[in-house]
Amino acid sequence: MEYTREEFITDLIVNNITLKELQTIYFIIRDSLNGEIRIGNSKTRGFGQVEFSIDNLVLEKYSGKDCIFEKDELNKFFERDEKKSIKIGDNYLRENLKLREEYKNIDIDSPNEFIKCLFKEVK
Repeated sequence: MEYTREEFITDLIVNNITLKELQTIYFIIRDSLNGEIRIGNSKTRGFGQVEFSIDNLVLEKYSGKDCIFEKDELNKFFERDEKKSIKIGDNYLRENLKLREEYKNIDIDSPNEFIKCLFKEVK
């Protein structure tokens, strides 16, 4: 068998994501941290067991479009990137919101408030 220890970095861009799809991405990250994801499994060459992490999570919120979170919840976990947001007068045509640093780390045993909010039951 042959495996590599080289770092593998990629960007995942998802357009028009739903809450269910974002939850699925977090399930995949959780499974990778539990050692359940392998790339090149059952092959003679591959990465083997991998762990995924979040380097940056950006949410682009467009004016007039539905968003997966309510505004109050967004402000709590994200910060606005003024340089990449587009504003006309007092209104944003596009708000670029970045996940705050303190919510990027995923701890399976002790989930942060963002993950708890992400998986809370909708009433």
